[in-house]
Amino acid sequence: MCSIWQDNDQKIFDFTRFRKIVKELGQAGCCYITLSGGEPLLIKNISDYVKEVKKNKIFVNLVTNGLLVKSGLVEQLSEAGLDTISISIDGLEITNDIIRGNGMFKNAVSAIEKIKTCAPQIKIVVNTVISPWNIDEIIQMCDFLTKKGVCFKFQPIYNHPEIKGQTDGQREWEANEEFVAKCKRVVSRLITRKDVINSKYFLRAIPGCFSNKLFGKIFDGTCYTGYYYCEFKENEYIFPCIEGMGWDSGIDMENNELLTFMKSKRYVGVVKKLSDCRRCKEILTICYAEPKFLLPFHNYLYTKLIY
Repeated sequence: MCSIWQDNDQKIFDFTRFRKIVKELGQAGCCYITLSGGEPLLIKNISDYVKEVKKNKIFVNLVTNGLLVKSGLVEQLSEAGLDTISISIDGLEITNDIIRGNGMFKNAVSAIEKIKTCAPQIKIVVNTVISPWNIDEIIQMCDFLTKKGVCFKFQPIYNHPEIKGQTDGQREWEANEEFVAKCKRVVSRLITRKDVINSKYFLRAIPGCFSNKLFGKIFDGTCYTGYYYCEFKENEYIFPCIEGMGWDSGIDMENNELLTFMKSKRYVGVVKKLSDCRRCKEILTICYAEPKFLLPFHNYLYTKLIY
C-alpha cells in the first residue's frame, strides 16, 4: 500500500516553481500530469495548479480520498479544466472503512455524487487496490458504483517503499493459491467490463504478479521508464522511478532549468542505472507497468503476442 501520506515533511509545491516546471514539461511534449499527495485538495488554490497544467495543453488528473470534495471546489476545478479525478475506494463499506478509516466509504460516494452534479464533464475514476481483504467483493463493488457513472482502475497490492520515520508499517498479507485462483476469476470478469480502464494486458498480468510469474521480455529486458516518466516532490527532488530508487534517493534539481537538468550527466546516469533495475519483476505498479506494455513500440508488439 502507498505510504507517501505518512511523510511528515510534506510541504506545498511552490506555485511559482510548479508553473515553471509545468511549462517546461509542456515544451518537452509531456501529455499527462497527475496531481497527488498526500491530499492535493488541502492546497487552497489547487484549481490554480490545474489551470497551469491546462494552459500548457496537458491532460490533468487529480487523486483524492474524497473527504474534502465540496460543491464550490468542484466547480472551481471544473472551470480550471480538470480532466479526471481519481477517488480511492478499496471495497464495499465495511471493508473500505477497515482499510481507509471509518466513514470513508460514504465520504467517497458523496464526493462522486457532488462531482456528477456540479461538474458532469469531469471523468471520475475509482482507484482500487486488489488485496486478499477485498477480492471477494470487487465485482459487487463495481456493480454498485458503476450506477454512479464512474469507471475503474485496479492496482494489485504490494509493499511500497517506506517513508523515513514511518510509524504505520506495512500491513501483512499473503497471496496463497486460493487467493491467486480468486484473482484469476475476478480478472477474467474485469476484462469484459467496459467501465474498467486498465489495459487488458495489465489485468491479465495481475494474477502472475501474486504468484511470482511475471514473465517475458517486458519484465526481463531493458527498462525505459526513466525516459518517459518522472515524479516530483515539493522539495524539488525528482524521481525517474521511486520504486527503483526509494524515497531517500531523489535527485535534487538545485533550481536548475528542468530540461537542462534532465540532460545532465547526473540525471542521465541515474536513468541508465535504472534501465537494469528489475523491481518490476517483484511488483506490478500501474504507474510504471501500464506504459511498459506500450513503450517502446517493440514492447507493444510483444505484448500483443503474449498477453
